[in-house]
Amino acid sequence: MMSAPTAAAGSDQTAAFSLAGRLEQHDVTFKALIGNRLGDPPHRTLLIYLPKEYDEEDQRRFPVVYVLHGFTLNVRDWVKPGSLYADYLPRADQLMRSGSMPPVIVVFIDGWTSLGGSQYVDSSGTGRYQQYFVDDIITWVDRHFRTLPEGRHRAVQGHSSGGFGAVYTALCHPDAFAAIGPCAPDALYEVLYPPIFSNAVRLLRNAGATFKQWQTGEIEIPGAGDLQMCQGIAACFSPDALGTPQLPFDTKTGRTLDVIWQEWLAFDPVRLVEQCGDRLAGTRVFLSVGASDEYHLADGAFALEYLLRKQGLHVALRTEETDHCGIAKWLPSELRAIAEVIAH
Repeated sequence: MMSAPTAAAGSDQTAAFSLAGRLEQHDVTFKALIGNRLGDPPHRTLLIYLPKEYDEEDQRRFPVVYVLHGFTLNVRDWVKPGSLYADYLPRADQLMRSGSMPPVIVVFIDGWTSLGGSQYVDSSGTGRYQQYFVDDIITWVDRHFRTLPEGRHRAVQGHSSGGFGAVYTALCHPDAFAAIGPCAPDALYEVLYPPIFSNAVRLLRNAGATFKQWQTGEIEIPGAGDLQMCQGIAACFSPDALGTPQLPFDTKTGRTLDVIWQEWLAFDPVRLVEQCGDRLAGTRVFLSVGASDEYHLADGAFALEYLLRKQGLHVALRTEETDHCGIAKWLPSELRAIAEVIAH
């Protein structure tokens, strides 16, 4: 199902961009999300940027870049005033308008869940978000827009959890993308997650609360972002048979619960690339990360670069003197490199 396209700029929730191209909003019911355990809406918004050439050359077809947001965010953060990603679209439009990069269609997809995010994976705890992306959204976009529908003219880019989603999706569907742009992707879980687990335990202890008391809202804990992350990622990576999130650590002692932790590690891009990185043999990888990333994701990015190069794959790594959020401002620059690959 599809609504008539509406202009996505100018509301009080949307930056009033002045674009050479145009941005459309489409609200679509996606089959893969119907009946998800969380009861989150299967009716989702797609924001679709069309370069000015799309209207000027009505017989021309265009490559497509899919863009994935980070955890706790949603698709409207790409156009929300003051948001982390607010300058992405104007900068991308300017690069295309000036001729500094080939014109591409850019599709912003919604990976939000009521627990924080989907990680863009299929899970009984959140829903079939990998299927939603690869089967539902890509098919819908190719049907409704003048795309170049072959994998060699398609790419995926994302920040943080969206960066993870870019790597994971390309590994699962290697023929679907010619280039990927993971920016500060969640990777090297042995370094990334244990400090978050430890802080979650401290938050509960200091509040005199059990995880269930926080989860049900019986006890509110200020600054509980790490608890939210643990719960949300567990719903993606380690739900039980009923879809209930299972944490990979004991909330009283902080001790790692090995069986559940192994379920998380099975999603770690570092391990996945080590095991099956050859699937990306035909894919150009454009990694970027902040050298001062507070989640230690620079370590994960360097590990990914090493393993990809070890397997003879093409990878470029950009590092900048900034933190986890700061690196997002380089996304348009990485988009330019990606567009050069998929335009030919």
